[in-house]
Amino acid sequence: MKAKIEFSNEKRVCHLSNREVSLVLEVKEGKVLTYRYFGKKIKEFNNSFNQPFISRGFSTTYNSENYYSLSEELIFSPTKGMGDFRISALDVTADDINHIELKFKDWKILDAKPSILNLPSSFESKESGSLTLQITQLDQIAGLELITYLTIFDIAGIITRSSVIKNYSNKEITINKATSLSLDFYPQDFDFFSLTGAHTNEANINEFKLHKGVQKIESTRGASSPQHNPFIGLKAPNTDQYQGNCYGFNLIYSGSFLGEVELSQYEHIRVQLGLNPEVFEWKLNAGQEFYTPEAVLNYSDKGLNGLSQNFHEFYKNNLITSKWNNKERPLLINTWESMYFDITEEKVLNLASKAKEVGIELLVLDDGWFENRNNDKTGLGDWVCDKTKLPNGIEGLATKINDLGMKFGLWFEPEMASLDSNVIKENPSWIIRSKGYDPAVSRYQFVLDLSNDDVIEYLKTKLDSILECGKISYIKWDMNRNITDVSNKQLQHKYILGLYKLLNYLTNKYPEILFESCASGGGRLDPGMLYYMPQCWTSDNSDAISRLKIQSGYSLMYSPMVLTNHITTSPNHQIGRVTELKVRYNIGSFFNLGVELNLENCSQEELDDLKQYISQYKNDRKFLLDSQFYRLQTTDSNDFMWLIINKEKTEFKVLIAKVLSKPGIVFSPFKLKYLNPEFKYQNQETQESYYGDELMENGVSFPRLRKDFQALVYHFKKIN
Repeated sequence: MKAKIEFSNEKRVCHLSNREVSLVLEVKEGKVLTYRYFGKKIKEFNNSFNQPFISRGFSTTYNSENYYSLSEELIFSPTKGMGDFRISALDVTADDINHIELKFKDWKILDAKPSILNLPSSFESKESGSLTLQITQLDQIAGLELITYLTIFDIAGIITRSSVIKNYSNKEITINKATSLSLDFYPQDFDFFSLTGAHTNEANINEFKLHKGVQKIESTRGASSPQHNPFIGLKAPNTDQYQGNCYGFNLIYSGSFLGEVELSQYEHIRVQLGLNPEVFEWKLNAGQEFYTPEAVLNYSDKGLNGLSQNFHEFYKNNLITSKWNNKERPLLINTWESMYFDITEEKVLNLASKAKEVGIELLVLDDGWFENRNNDKTGLGDWVCDKTKLPNGIEGLATKINDLGMKFGLWFEPEMASLDSNVIKENPSWIIRSKGYDPAVSRYQFVLDLSNDDVIEYLKTKLDSILECGKISYIKWDMNRNITDVSNKQLQHKYILGLYKLLNYLTNKYPEILFESCASGGGRLDPGMLYYMPQCWTSDNSDAISRLKIQSGYSLMYSPMVLTNHITTSPNHQIGRVTELKVRYNIGSFFNLGVELNLENCSQEELDDLKQYISQYKNDRKFLLDSQFYRLQTTDSNDFMWLIINKEKTEFKVLIAKVLSKPGIVFSPFKLKYLNPEFKYQNQETQESYYGDELMENGVSFPRLRKDFQALVYHFKKIN
């Protein structure tokens, strides 16, 4: 079913719908734009529930004749100062203005979805078309116009929202708060959930019952952060992976953000997501405009997996711009854990040669290849190849790697510079700092001011000098510290706009290069970066068992090809855990797989096994790229269960992982889901066959292995 936008009741009501979701808006009192419904698709809206307004103490009535009060209304664009004392979505001030009153002007359906100036945003595609509603609201006294775009897509339960704020007065105004999303619900029972964490411990599910007042997540770090992903979820009680009503809200932005949910005195619910006003403001001169980032609204009545499928399909079809989006990714080896900073051409070529023997297709030279970089205290910013380590330079090394029949990739951290770098010595004003204060040092490096066009041009020149040789097939783009010493509240947003400007330039000039984003792992894993780079290094914690939780958490929004996962050394370099090579492969193989082993230290048996695993993964790549990922439910929190199944339901793989071996073991069946009950499936290892209904209702078993940290994969195909 195609998306639809329909007007009724003399064009006072607008109903956006597709096959999964409906959103209904109504203009009340001739000027107040309100929400009436957001959820499962309904055929039409006829006002079956009409909230009564009654006389209440301390309630400011908008209309004294009928007790109509903004304090209980579901307001589309709430502002302060007019009787709605809940959190506001837009706060604008000027010399003689401390609040605004937005009044509905008009709405219309656009022929095409508009892009957002200087910001990444979703787009129509052949897989999923869309319709866009343009809504205009005015404050004639302040001389302010708010134009909001709601786009509903053909696929799944997805709607996006963004706004343009226009100053048509003759004076400067200041935007103190500008959310991308503000959404109100009538009273109902919801649980809040989000992703929280820290460096090397990302994507923990944070879940609790909504309580009175404001609950929030945020980043003030200048990046979306591993502490809180720019995502908020609401779900009905007892919703699980398979069933239940749930909502997910994601921000297509890579900087500081604020996400809030307020449960009001009369239990109305308000959700907001957008720029963080603690570190944001914007001066808007007469005639100027400001564009908010785009927010994604997602609804599913099929549980958390249904919500995830919506996100996965939407980002794949309507957000990622890279030509690699629908292509099989080369299987890479990264030099970091095998060499760290101790790089020589001989060592790199030896690693490449061994990597080629086991079937690896791309070698990535990580940190340490440029001058004065023997540790993480020096060297960032100049990007001049260290000829004492690599006497033939980057192009010469890349040529030798290519001659082995492999592709070559390179690590950069372009947004940073070390104190001893020539770029800072020659341009001390290029780092972000507050006048008069010594700048804070983090990881022995400073943040270059990407709001400065001279910095952007410098980085273009430096990166072009290396990439124009045509030998680089992959870039790992890292960012390893947050922004401090901010001198004004416009800088962080200007920084992100500068970053997007640079990424737009590079990804358009070098479309053949596969870009992977990284920020000490998941420090900037968000839809804004995904627009430019189709994959992300998920966490600096490469331990396979830790990744069970991390990959599961991020899979709420991001598909397996977005989330990279490498086979690394055991004992693991981050937490010291010892795991078998097969376990590391089995867990990594459900995502975008790479290798980060020192192959020189591997036994011949390990190399033989690794070669077999790599061959198996390469055979499965097309299946993995085109299939759907689900988290399956288990009866024990010690267990994890993942399913990848093709859309025809003729082939699937299921991973069952047990973290710890337990005494008094209970042998519960592991029940599958999402199979075709009428199909008969054959286990590709044992040749045993079962109908889909038996696998879903009776489940499969996991053998007793008497050891910790185990993960098995069962591969089934339909048979006639």
